[in-house]
Amino acid sequence: TRLKAAAAAEKLAAATAKAAAAKEQTATAKPMDDKAVADKAAADKAAADKAAAEKAVADKAAAEKAVADASKALEAARAQAAQPNDQYTRFGPLYPTASSGRRLALARWIAADSNPLAPRVAVNHIWLRHFGAALVPTVFEFGLNGQPPTHPELLDSLAQAFVANGWSMKALHRQLVTSEAFRLSSAPTGDAQRLDPDNKTYWRMNARRMEAEIVRDSTLAVAGNLDRRMSGPDLDPNLGLSLPRRSLYFRTSKEKKMTFLALFDSANVSECYRRTESVAPQQALALVNSGLTLSQSRSLAAQLSRAALDESGPDRAADGGGADLATDRRFIELAFARIVGRQPVSAELAECLQFLEAQSRRLADAKALTVFTGTADAGPKPSPHPRQRARENLVLALFNHNDFLTIR
Repeated sequence: TRLKAAAAAEKLAAATAKAAAAKEQTATAKPMDDKAVADKAAADKAAADKAAAEKAVADKAAAEKAVADASKALEAARAQAAQPNDQYTRFGPLYPTASSGRRLALARWIAADSNPLAPRVAVNHIWLRHFGAALVPTVFEFGLNGQPPTHPELLDSLAQAFVANGWSMKALHRQLVTSEAFRLSSAPTGDAQRLDPDNKTYWRMNARRMEAEIVRDSTLAVAGNLDRRMSGPDLDPNLGLSLPRRSLYFRTSKEKKMTFLALFDSANVSECYRRTESVAPQQALALVNSGLTLSQSRSLAAQLSRAALDESGPDRAADGGGADLATDRRFIELAFARIVGRQPVSAELAECLQFLEAQSRRLADAKALTVFTGTADAGPKPSPHPRQRARENLVLALFNHNDFLTIR
């Protein structure tokens, strides 16, 4: 037992000594291990950077080679596309590269001296635009299904002159508008109305309503606000009531058109032969309530009031509206001359004077007025003076006058 205890004590002492030696060795070698780890990390990073650089160079070389191959393939494809090749499936008929001359032959046949159809059609259209009625009522059909011309000799004479003048539409327009028939009055006189109520013999000018574009442009023109600049891009039809450009420059299509023009039978993009002419209550409502006529009536009323005051004298403008009989009378005369194109008859003058007086009294009572919110009003604001406000209303009424909308 003692021997065993002594042997165990010796083993314990040896293990303790060995552990102490290992501990001392570990403590001595630790700083060297940390430096080795740092050196190894730096070496690994350098190796990784080198590998990444080598990979980037390899990738760049591969990309450059791919671009070169693609460029070469593109040039080859272009060269191949330039070569004639009929080894493909056609989706339609193959037309010859050289013209057969059939279209040119058709054009020559249409414009040939022996074919009077084309000049007759052209003359009929232009006559319709100037006189309001066509020489051939069916402007879209000159064949057996159409109606015969009302004045065949006149149609042929104008067609021959049209061709003789080198197909000049300007010369044809001049010939028509300087003719005695064009300069006739539209007022019926004598027994002619009884003998020819439909004016088939053109003993008078046909009275007709202005076309839609002319209605809008005339409203701006009489107020002195029409923008007469030529050319330019097409405009949004939704801006037709605020922009003063001519109606010609606003976009017109089946889906996009100006509502104001559509009410007055604007051009139909599907049929170009002639325009329909309708009479609808919406037309009068548009002229009374639209922002276009409201703004132009206020602008024109201000101009005419200043002109009437200048002619009557500066002492007449005591209330800001020039409220006196002589100024009102002169204002009415100027308004009729500017809008309707004539002087008012005595009954019209008396009616307008009565209207200005009654409307001025009505507008003087601000509590009895109702704010108008029917349309967007971006133009001049109504005058604060009752008399001037009444004049604005009178001008608005004259814009609805039949003589303003009718070409006589």
